[in-house]
Amino acid sequence: MAVRTLPGLGLRAFWGDGADGWGDDMDENIRIMSILTQLGVASFIDVPPVSPNDGSIYIVSGENNRNELAAFDNGAWLHIKPSAGWRAWVNDIGRFVTFDGQEWVADVVKKPIFIFASGQSNMAIILNEPTNDFEYAPNLNYWNFPGWENEIGTSFRKVLPTESSTAISFANRVAQENPGAEVFVVNISF
Repeated sequence: MAVRTLPGLGLRAFWGDGADGWGDDMDENIRIMSILTQLGVASFIDVPPVSPNDGSIYIVSGENNRNELAAFDNGAWLHIKPSAGWRAWVNDIGRFVTFDGQEWVADVVKKPIFIFASGQSNMAIILNEPTNDFEYAPNLNYWNFPGWENEIGTSFRKVLPTESSTAISFANRVAQENPGAEVFVVNISF
């Protein structure tokens, strides 16, 4: 089988038995795997620095080599074109970015949302109700303080016309409007 470039990372392989000259290609394979495994970059840069330290890795955001990884190794720059789905930790912004095939996009980090409510009747819940026909957001959670342990994880029920459940209605709306965040309703009744 002839030497060929593999899909994905573009590594070279399949030298024939006893083939000469495979060392340089294998060294390049190992260098690429070293750069891309657990990929972390210092920052986005317009132009790679003139005097970087060996091992420095950046994402190029400037016009030349846009979106490529620039890795400085053994006194020279190596540029690697990313593929869609590659993910990197960017040290200076403290977040992951993912290459979508066109651009590096920062991962969205959603923090939990807490809503504190008082009054059991205002919460409008029934323990383990089998006929919960109200559409509550899947990211809506209910917490109680100690002494109410048997109610943790209980079902919500549709509010009756005679009841007022401002807390649950509001919390459900917040959960629906923030699909990536977990919304917690905390009962603070004593």
